[in-house]
Amino acid sequence: MIQRVQTLYLVIAAILLIVASFLPFYSFNNAQVIMDGFSVHSADGQQIFSTISLNIINWLSAALAIITVFLYKKRILQMRIATYTIIILLGFYLLLIYYRFSALPKIETITYSKLEIYSLFPVISAILLYMAAKAIKKDEEKIRSMDRFRD
Repeated sequence: MIQRVQTLYLVIAAILLIVASFLPFYSFNNAQVIMDGFSVHSADGQQIFSTISLNIINWLSAALAIITVFLYKKRILQMRIATYTIIILLGFYLLLIYYRFSALPKIETITYSKLEIYSLFPVISAILLYMAAKAIKKDEEKIRSMDRFRD
């Protein structure tokens, strides 16, 4: 279980998703307005609107990645869960784009909008999940080829 490369991919993906849930995704007006996983808020802490669903998706994806690590005896299920998690992360980005453009009318003047590097952590996690699914598939093919020799 631990010695497999897909375990490393899944654990790193989960860590990146957890870290991303506490860091900002966008900053507006030279960091006077910040969008993170909890809300869009001003620098003084006044909440403009809530984005808690971004954190829910992040934590769900991280939990699925961790659960996938412990399903090492069920490789087909591991591949499916990794694929579903990638689809969930795609939904995360669609929601992030929606919230980003929903924030525009609620902020009086926007002089500058900056995408933070932390918002790329879910993309990196999706890539790692894809690599894990490929490694799991390779393991499954290896096991199936060994079964042919036994028969």
